[in-house]
Amino acid sequence: LHYPLRRQRQMCIRDRAEKWLRRYVAKYPKQRLAWVRLLQNLENTEQYPQRLVVWNQFAKRYPLTSTERVDWANNHLKLFDSQGAWKVITAVDGNKIKDFDYWQSRAALAWDLELDDELQLALEKMLAIKGSLNTGDESELIALYRTRDPRKALQLTVDSWRQGHSPQRLVAALQLAQELQDWPLVVDLLKEAEQYPGASDQSQVLACLLYTSPSPRD
Repeated sequence: LHYPLRRQRQMCIRDRAEKWLRRYVAKYPKQRLAWVRLLQNLENTEQYPQRLVVWNQFAKRYPLTSTERVDWANNHLKLFDSQGAWKVITAVDGNKIKDFDYWQSRAALAWDLELDDELQLALEKMLAIKGSLNTGDESELIALYRTRDPRKALQLTVDSWRQGHSPQRLVAALQLAQELQDWPLVVDLLKEAEQYPGASDQSQVLACLLYTSPSPRD
């Protein structure tokens, strides 16, 4: 009995707070903090359609931070509206934004909407800001580069191997280097692999080593 009563009390408090905040922003619309508190209240009470209305009103009055814009976009996603989220996230000049979380959200939306050019842009921005990507994002960017700019795909794969020494990245780098006939790089990668038994034992690496080794007649 205690829990439902406590929850009911909290709901009543939030309802009263919402009404008070709505009256307050109507009377003092230039008070930015009041708008922020109203948005927080509507999130706490999971009133996402009503919250979108407030977001639109808020954005007309104030410039939004990148964090606020991501929050607004996520509000659309809670209502399964990816297109609406995309319009919100791209309504500003991204060249001025150095916020990793903003570009991560933009990349996720671009992937969801199958916008490869936008996905590549967002992943490149994330890489530039942080200096590295997680394995999934890095693989996505390499896959995009493979069809658009194989040399970039190779460079990113090699950089990833040299930073993390992942056997999978070594194998992928060797495959790309062979496809591009960059034999000096193949030799360098195989020499590097010798320092990491877990990598050099990969069957593809061993096959590549045999392929590039001189024959007895050489």
